Amino acid sequence: MNKDEVNKLLKWEHESEDEMWLDFIGADYGHKPPEKLNSIKEDKTRHASNLLKLLKLDQDSIVLDLGSGIGFIAEFIADHVKHIHCADISGTFLNECKKNLKDKKNVDFHLIEYGNLDSLKNKSIKFVYAQAVFIHFNLFDMYIYLKAVYNLLPSGGQFLFDYSEIKYVDFSKESYFMKTLNLYLNDRI
Repeated sequence: MNKDEVNKLLKWEHESEDEMWLDFIGADYGHKPPEKLNSIKEDKTRHASNLLKLLKLDQDSIVLDLGSGIGFIAEFIADHVKHIHCADISGTFLNECKKNLKDKKNVDFHLIEYGNLDSLKNKSIKFVYAQAVFIHFNLFDMYIYLKAVYNLLPSGGQFLFDYSEIKYVDFSKESYFMKTLNLYLNDRI
């Protein structure tokens, strides 16, 4: 892989809509996720409802959706909070997120650099969630983002994220893992 291809992968940019959907959803809904849009949105709404309860979000809450993807969770959360900031390292995802949330007046969008949340300081964010984001991270990425969120949140702020346990990962079916592993193996020196 050349440098441009590596940068494209690390920034989660996509040349085709099919590629974007597969990176966003994975193969859980087959290789044409848009054909299962209703099921996907129902699933994301269930996740969002759980986040709302776990974080005890209300109409006074100012929230960061870290790794917002195309905004399906933020779309639900926005109706229940004062303000939501959608942040992603992917311009492709963020543009789709803007389209999906165009009717929401309490949403801001932030294209962030890897591990850098400085642009979100002074936004009064007290709650952060990262749904299906840390599952893509190695230990170093986790440290970098945990530290960035820690530095962003005020005392008493809350951060909720998920991650995969290694025993549940089927490496033979995880194309993202294999792509990343190959990059790591080629560029680890």
